[in-house]
Amino acid sequence: MKKKSRSSRQRLQNGGHLISVPDWLRVTPASKGEYRQALVAVVSDFKRSGLDAASMDRLQVVPLTAKQALELVDRIKPRDDDFYEGFDYCGWVIPYHGLNGQQIENHACLRLLGAEDDEELEQYDLRKYMQFDPSARSYEDADWSPRFYLPPMVDWVKIADDVSVDIYFTEGEKNR
Repeated sequence: MKKKSRSSRQRLQNGGHLISVPDWLRVTPASKGEYRQALVAVVSDFKRSGLDAASMDRLQVVPLTAKQALELVDRIKPRDDDFYEGFDYCGWVIPYHGLNGQQIENHACLRLLGAEDDEELEQYDLRKYMQFDPSARSYEDADWSPRFYLPPMVDWVKIADDVSVDIYFTEGEKNR
């Protein structure tokens, strides 16, 4: 019998929703149980904003376990070994896209879940939403240029060519 290999693009099918950890994120794959737990929290967070699992797929949201979220946090804000002791927040990542719909490899947003408010995360010098550069190996290598969030399901090239289309800018990738 051929042994299945574990890749960094591990998948889990849960109620028709496919969870993938894309290679560009560079986090350690997690167990199915950990993924299920993270998925429940992420779907709940999106439901509060009136979005469903299909919306998450179209936006290319990547649910993260607490261990994976900690890996990213430690890359975004590296600290001493015991600084993040007690960190237990799962989350999700949403990649940013250019006008052509292609993912911008050096810009994404991490959302941490499970904290009652921002004050709870202040002990780690963190916020609920954090922009970061997934292509960077370290904080010093990161490209911190500001970006507009352009949802990938919109034809931005067509809109950019049509001056009659109004564009409204808001803060955040989703509300609530």
